[in-house]
Amino acid sequence: MHRQLDPRLFGETTDAKENTQELLPNLERLPQDPSQLRAQLKKKDNLEMKMEAFISKMNEAQRVMNMELTKLEKRFERLEQHYKSSYESMQARLQKTDMRMTERSMMENKIQALMERQNTMMQSFENKLQAVKKSLEDKEIENLKLQSALKEAREDMRRMKLR
Repeated sequence: MHRQLDPRLFGETTDAKENTQELLPNLERLPQDPSQLRAQLKKKDNLEMKMEAFISKMNEAQRVMNMELTKLEKRFERLEQHYKSSYESMQARLQKTDMRMTERSMMENKIQALMERQNTMMQSFENKLQAVKKSLEDKEIENLKLQSALKEAREDMRRMKLR
C-alpha cells in the first residue's frame, strides 16, 4: 500500500469524501468469516501479550543494566579513590626518601670533610713530630759532642794539674 502525506498539513483542501475513504480501513482486506475474525483477534491479542511481555522484559533488562552500571560506576569511583590515595601515599614516601637521601648525602659530605681535616691535622702533627725528633736527635748529637768535649776538657785539665 502506497502512503501519501495529508494535503491538509500543507494548506491544500480536498474533497471530504476522499479523506474519509483514505482514513477508513480497507474493508476488502478484512476476513468475511467470523471464525477467521476471532482467530485474527486472538492472534492480535496473543501478539499484544507477547509484545507487553517483551516490553516488560526489556524494561526489566534495562533496569538491571542500569543497576549494574550504577554498581560499576561506584566500583570505578572507589578504584579511582584508592588509586589516588595510593598515588599520594607513594608520592609522600618518595619525598620522605628523597629528603633522607639528601640528608644522608649532606652528612656524608660533612663526615668526609671532618675526615680530611683530621687527616690533615694528623699529617701536620706527624710532620711536627718528625721535626721535633730530628731536633731532639740533633740536640742529642750536640749534647754527645759537648759531653765528649767536656770530657776532653776535663782530661786536659786533669793532665795539666798533674803536670
